[in-house]
This record gives sequence, C-alpha cells and structure tokens, in this order.
Amino acid sequence: MQAHAPACLVVRTHNPTLAQVERMGEWYRALMQTEFELYVSVDVTAPAGLATVSALCSRIPQARIHTYTETEMIHQYYASMSHFVDAARFPGGAGAKRVYAERRAQGCSLAWGMHVEPICLWAHAVGWRFSYVWVCEDDVGFSGDLAAFLRAYAHDRADVLTNMASPSSAFRAPQVKCGVVVRPGSGWFWHDTCTPAYARQVPSAERYKTSEHLNRLSLPLLRELDRLSRLEGVSAWSEQFFISIALQRERGFTVSLFRPEHVGSPYQWNGRVSARDWTHICRDDRAAAAGALQRAYQLSSIASMGAYAMPVLLPPMQAPGPAQSTKRRRIEFSWPLSSQDGARQTIAVEGKIYHALKF
Repeated sequence: MQAHAPACLVVRTHNPTLAQVERMGEWYRALMQTEFELYVSVDVTAPAGLATVSALCSRIPQARIHTYTETEMIHQYYASMSHFVDAARFPGGAGAKRVYAERRAQGCSLAWGMHVEPICLWAHAVGWRFSYVWVCEDDVGFSGDLAAFLRAYAHDRADVLTNMASPSSAFRAPQVKCGVVVRPGSGWFWHDTCTPAYARQVPSAERYKTSEHLNRLSLPLLRELDRLSRLEGVSAWSEQFFISIALQRERGFTVSLFRPEHVGSPYQWNGRVSARDWTHICRDDRAAAAGALQRAYQLSSIASMGAYAMPVLLPPMQAPGPAQSTKRRRIEFSWPLSSQDGARQTIAVEGKIYHALKF
C-alpha cells in the first residue's frame, strides 16, 4: 500500500502581482523546515502564465512549480469541460452567459471558474501522494505563522475544511420598472452553471456554495471529483462543485469549518486589503496573539495535570427550516475533545487568514 505524505499547500495562480510572488516566497520559506510542502500551480494558457513561471523561478529558485493549460483540461476532462468551452452554449442564466463571454473575450481560460480539474491535474502530476491538500488563491494573506495555522487542523479528519457552506438557490435577476426596483434579485449567479450529468446527480435543492480562497481537501474526495469529472461528465462552477459533492450524505464525506478566531476581516470575494492595511493587520494580529498564547499555555498546563478536559466551543448549528432538505445540515465539526488533544488544540495560532490582497 502506498504511504501518503500528510499534507501540502498548493497555491493557484496565473498572473500574480510582484507582491503576491514575494508572499509565495515567504510561504515557501516558512514551510521549508516543516512537514508541509508548498507547490505553485500555474495556468500557462496565456503568456502571462509563462511570465509568472519565469518570475517564480527567479525569486523562488527551489519552488515546486506545476503548469497546465486549458487544452490539457479539455483533453483530460472532455466529458465535462466540453460543456463550458463554447460561450454561446455555456450553462447558466443570461447574466452568467454574458459575464462568461466577456471573460473569455479577455483571454480567461476555463480555469477562471473551473478550479477542481486543475487541482486534479496537479494531483496526477505528483502521484496522488498527499492525504490532504490545502488549496490557496494567490491573493490570500496569512498574518502570522503559516505552519502553525496548518497544524491547528492536523487532528481534523474532515474531507473538506472551509470557512462557510451555505445553500445555493437559482438566480433571479431584479425586476426594474421605470428605473425603480420592484422586485429585488435573489439566488446565486452561478447556481445553474453545471453539466447535465451534475444537474442529474446534484439536484437544485441539494446544491451548496462556499468560498475558495483557502480550503483543505482530502485525497478520497479529490479522487472522487477526478472520477466524476473525467468519466461521468459531472462538473460545475467550482464554488459549488466540491462542497455539494462532499455534503451529499450517501457519498460518506464530512465537512468542517475553520475556527472563527482564525478568520480575519475582510475574508470574502470582494474584500480588499491595501499594502498599508496589511502592515497594520500583521502587527495587530501578532500583538493580540502574544497575550492569547500566554493564556492558552496556562490553561494547557492545568489541563495536562488532569484537572479537567479543555472545552472547545463549536459554531452553532442551525436547524433546517420547513422547506429545507434534511441533507442541508451535514456539516460536521470534528475538533478533538479529549483532554490531551484538547489541550494542544487550545494553543493560539499567531495570525489569521484574509482575502483579498490585490497589491
């Protein structure tokens, strides 16, 4: 039986800023002497991708770089990707078709919205050798110790780690009459951006969405996503693809959420952090963590003497509403609660995750 390395971090990119390349270098150095490996997966469909590879090789000579193109995505996952190539046949509402056509005209590859398949291409390239894969966008910021953040979830065996998972619903554009909005819009823009096979296996009422700034995926889930897209033509806009599959009860996967104290603000698709803001954020987070770390060690010492098991506060679970499927509650929180593991888990992580650092 093949032995799998515990975990790695894969940064997805295609045209990063110089500051983003520098941060990748910081992450590489932060993980260099740890149990984690760092890879950078670059979409080289457009010339900017090749320039990115050159910049990475220049500034991070030891970096492990994976490259791919849209052509490879289509070749390896034709059963699913063929549905997204032609903008005129693009699945989804009129608004989604328009935005997608504009992006394609600007030179965006399929990897703009289909992120699962490129990560599966990377997994094939490295021989599926990691038990867990942290997938990170190039505009994410870590304000503290990256290795400590990754280690904080080493005892969580969930197939997906993410910051949120919310039900998705079909998009309805706002209704406007005489310049006045008479009915607000509702639903999610990319809800119906999926292949016919996906629509059959994941009905509208069973679809979820999550952010993709940073996630951790298990090897079994990645293999299943690879099989579905490659052999069965099952794929969708990636913010719903992997989370919806993971939350289908019959597939047997589990999902956990990041602890609230590890998620900074902003951490959302339209969040913006300037270079000046980032300097202040890192300084403030490290100062706050210093006090929390001291308190955590004190509590940990008490727990190690067997006085009591360390409590772990779980985010509240919302009961499903009357019109909500019972399948929409399969979010499991698997943080350890034993006295020994619990004591380790209380040690504060220096820093938080933020999105988006566009500088």
